[in-house]
Amino acid sequence: MNWLFPLSKGSGPLPLNSLQQQRQRQIESLKAAHPSLAEIQKDVEYRIPFTVNNSTISVNVLLPPQFPQEKPVVSVYPPVGHHLVDGNNGTMITSPLIANVS
Repeated sequence: MNWLFPLSKGSGPLPLNSLQQQRQRQIESLKAAHPSLAEIQKDVEYRIPFTVNNSTISVNVLLPPQFPQEKPVVSVYPPVGHHLVDGNNGTMITSPLIANVS
């Protein structure tokens, strides 16, 4: 009778819809591409640290509840500026992620 009452106790996890499957594929792709990735909050927030000129910089990725329909937010810490991205010299860069990972 589990097929009749899918939310009943003991029925197991519900199958993922296509957007949930895409979300999981993208999260797994992120984890596979960055071995130093730190999962701050499961399936929501990630931090990717790397070193440049003896300084550690972290790229923070925050996945909104409706990801992949909504774009993730990417920020850099400590705040850095670059003339191609931010004209305010040193303000925190926070913007939607442009790349689409399949």
